[in-house]
Amino acid sequence: MKRRKGEHEEAMETAKNMLESNIGMTEILASTDLSEDEVKKAMNNMNKKIEDNR
Repeated sequence: MKRRKGEHEEAMETAKNMLESNIGMTEILASTDLSEDEVKKAMNNMNKKIEDNR
């Protein structure tokens, strides 16, 4: 599904918030309509920021 840039950024932010709340991948995928790869990318970015702040 093709999204506009703002919609994609909003979905990525929603996914990050859901990840922070320990919500599972299946629910994140269903709620955001992102691909699993996109959610994993968000997760990796979050983990990198945590590592950078240590």
